[in-house]
Amino acid sequence: MRRIFKIILSTVLLSYPSYGGLSTENSNVPFKLELNERSVTTNLGILLPSEIIKLQINNEIVIHLPDGTSFRGTITKAFFKEKYHFECLGEITNKPNTGFGFVVTDKGIFGAIVVRDTDTIYYVNYSTEANGYVLLKKVTPTILL
Repeated sequence: MRRIFKIILSTVLLSYPSYGGLSTENSNVPFKLELNERSVTTNLGILLPSEIIKLQINNEIVIHLPDGTSFRGTITKAFFKEKYHFECLGEITNKPNTGFGFVVTDKGIFGAIVVRDTDTIYYVNYSTEANGYVLLKKVTPTILL
């Protein structure tokens, strides 16, 4: 019975793109989560470790930053290195030459988004104001030799 309900619900959601978080071309909402995407942050940019450790290869994700910027990406590697040590890596798909990586341990969350062409890094930092881990922007000046 539960399976039939899921099939019916999926059919209805796919028939009406404005439901279920599917984006539409005529929508005036600036950003919507696609049905097959997993958000690893809150809308305010606080990282969700419980969502990060569920990631698997080829999952599509959305990362919101505190400044309102959003990145979409695809997981290329995801694994538990030890019991309390999860790692995932991937590529950002809505910004060229950009990758990311996260590590979740019992000590905290670590990681970054790296925009390779511009020497820009969004690094994970604990924010007491947000009471959680967020990504902060850092631009490294290029040194000419």
